[in-house]
Amino acid sequence: MDGAEPNNFFTQLFATEADFTQFGPIDSGVNLITLQSGPTPKDNEVHIRNNYNGLFVQDDWKVAQKVTLNLGLRWDYDSRFPNNTDFSPRIGAAWSLTPKTVITASFGIFYDQFRAGVARDVPGLGGANIQRERLLSFPRLFYGDPTNIGRNFEGRGRPTVCLANSLTDAQVAAQGTQCINPADNTVLGTTVYGIDHLNSVVASGHAPIPANTVLDINNVQPLTGFTADQFLQAADAAIANAAGSNTTLVFPADYWSWDPFGHLTTIGGILGTAGQVPITVDANFKVPYTRNYHLGLQQGIGLDMVFTFDYYHKDIKDILTVRATNLAFEARMPGHGNELVPGTGSTRIESFGPWGEGTYDGFTIGFQKRMSHNFTLQANYTFTHAIDNVLNSTLTSEIQNGEGVNFLAIAGLSDSFVGKVPVVTDGNGQTNADGPFINSLGNPVPKAGTFYNGANIDKGPSDLSLGHTFLLHGIVQLPWKFEISGILRAQSGFHYSRAPADGGSDFDGDGLFNGEALSFAGQFPEFARNRYTAPAFVNMDTRLAKRFTIAERVKAQVLFEFFNLFNKGNVAAVQSLDGTSPVFGSTLQRLPGREGQVGIRFEF
Repeated sequence: MDGAEPNNFFTQLFATEADFTQFGPIDSGVNLITLQSGPTPKDNEVHIRNNYNGLFVQDDWKVAQKVTLNLGLRWDYDSRFPNNTDFSPRIGAAWSLTPKTVITASFGIFYDQFRAGVARDVPGLGGANIQRERLLSFPRLFYGDPTNIGRNFEGRGRPTVCLANSLTDAQVAAQGTQCINPADNTVLGTTVYGIDHLNSVVASGHAPIPANTVLDINNVQPLTGFTADQFLQAADAAIANAAGSNTTLVFPADYWSWDPFGHLTTIGGILGTAGQVPITVDANFKVPYTRNYHLGLQQGIGLDMVFTFDYYHKDIKDILTVRATNLAFEARMPGHGNELVPGTGSTRIESFGPWGEGTYDGFTIGFQKRMSHNFTLQANYTFTHAIDNVLNSTLTSEIQNGEGVNFLAIAGLSDSFVGKVPVVTDGNGQTNADGPFINSLGNPVPKAGTFYNGANIDKGPSDLSLGHTFLLHGIVQLPWKFEISGILRAQSGFHYSRAPADGGSDFDGDGLFNGEALSFAGQFPEFARNRYTAPAFVNMDTRLAKRFTIAERVKAQVLFEFFNLFNKGNVAAVQSLDGTSPVFGSTLQRLPGREGQVGIRFEF
């Protein structure tokens, strides 16, 4: 497969309605810009090659008059998932207790196959090397920011200027305004800048920049007397004390740059960079596989009815995801962000490998009546209990639905560490020598000396699992060639997590705020992954049909169909963010209500 990932440009505008009316969509407020692309055009290219071979041997063996075994052995070889030992034994058994009673059982190992959708952004597998940069831009310098966005980023460890929204420097000084973290109302200690702070960044003898003026790379010289580069240097110097008394935030000396619109913006990396380190294929790469177990019962009732019961268990091993394999445990502690294991180089290693696992247990009770007496009916109830420690159910790119590239490092594990936990001490003196705790950055710190698999902080119900599902469908043949049929489906709602008000967290200190939910050492159980379930889904589709014979070989069928007959407002999306409006758990979107259609079909 040959192709290329596109370059993507997304912008989120934060502005008041009045400013939007006056200045338009580009200059009216603060812009949070996301750039997605490869560092070079070559990095956008996708060149995936794969050869797959499989051999299978199977035999049926009737070991007794009522017992039959089905034996098989499969060997798979995938050039992109190279492993010469991927042998999959399969065994099935059927025991006919009576002419109407059959017990079945089976066991098998099933290996996954290479999928282009997963590999398209893994350079080691021939995929693209996509990076993401997030920029915070100020078209009118520090005027026009109606938000707490700078404070929010600072509270999450990102060095972002703290602005006063509507106060000047003089008013900030007179009122003693402090920078407050909106997530927990704590004092951040960083310097608060007034809206006019950068308006005095001009060449010697030049008049200040007029208040509320749009400044960009094209008009910076007449407005300031500086060239574009000179203005950036002077603006850097103007926020040299941005950290204030905060000792954990480090503001780079070359803080400012120009965004694609030509406006003043933060340099790349300030607000997080995803994909900056190419995704490598881990040396311990394994092909994901599943061990499947099944036990079933079939019981005939009369001449045309069957009752079934089936139990399934699956062990899912070596689920592929991404983690930073050389990230030190100490990186999660204050002042140690992105610290690497000694001797592993100076660059974080984002490795695509077998870091996840899961289990599935479920049973199905079924009833089927074959067509007789002018009707057929089938009903099934399924209960499932599926858990895993893979935060995202898919690592594929999201180009097609407009969300841009779903970066594998961002979509990887919340906590990359696997190994024996060392003794560490928080800035407040708390230590893990005697037990686990959550440190001052909100990160999990297990007890020293224990083995810790960071993936398990994401352990919870599988993203796509449904606890209960009931399915009923049937057909009734009526006089005069009428026929009515329907499908009723009732199932549990989808799982979702409760995200803290400040969004994701950087649990392991790798600089990627991809920790969606923290439930650790008995604390914050309300933030456990997929703890909550949306309202149940109920849907009934029906069809009324009438057949006509037009000629010996020509027939027609008129159809009247209704979808969601009960007009149930099934929930499609809920509010998962805590501390916001609408409140957590509120319905954000519903699936379509009742719909109907009329059709005609000709058969000849």
